[in-house]
Amino acid sequence: MELFIITLLHLLMEVQSYKVPNLKVSPDVIRESNSVHLICESPVDVKVSLCYFYSNEEENTNFSQSCQLHLTGTELLLWTREKSPVSLNIRCFYTINENGIHKPSPYSPPVTLTILDTLQKPSISVADSTDQLIISCEIPLTVKAEFICNLYTEYGPLKQSLSQRCTQTGEHQCIFYMSLSEIFTHKQTVSSRQLSCDYSVKTDPENEMNLRSPRSDVYPVRDLYNSQINTVAIN
Repeated sequence: MELFIITLLHLLMEVQSYKVPNLKVSPDVIRESNSVHLICESPVDVKVSLCYFYSNEEENTNFSQSCQLHLTGTELLLWTREKSPVSLNIRCFYTINENGIHKPSPYSPPVTLTILDTLQKPSISVADSTDQLIISCEIPLTVKAEFICNLYTEYGPLKQSLSQRCTQTGEHQCIFYMSLSEIFTHKQTVSSRQLSCDYSVKTDPENEMNLRSPRSDVYPVRDLYNSQINTVAIN
């Protein structure tokens, strides 16, 4: 029993002496049809036997002699037994063969990889403040990603904003702070505007935002000042 404990402590000390690997994931947001490159970087002075990759739970493990994996989003979903949309926390470690014994390194810090295939329609809401409108574009997704929201009127794009992730629900939203004068800027004199929004995410580093959601339902906003002027003129 004492010999077993001494051997176990010796192995643990050896594992702790190995350097922590660094996991690189590129890109970190993909579609099911896109590919991702995973690299488990080990110290240059260490002769690695194998590298192991696992996601969310340790039983979802994959390995590579080259310490690299090149997988599509579909292959990742099959490997991890998940469904899109999903954010995966991926780690890796390497092993060293010493006298026929494969000794593992510590785990790398986790890296988040998000798989998206279609984006759901957002919802838009408007609240009045003292001198401006607070416009919220609600994104019905809890995955970890950075979205860009676009705010529109019936005349075209109005403004862009980066998403914020709610720590309680995990869902995303974009907030726009707009005055009525900013919204009613078109040359045509009107007393109302139709606001809507959408959001997009980059799934390929070489392209621009190439996955975009449908537009939200429209939200009508009235210019009360112009409406009062028009009412007086008609009377």
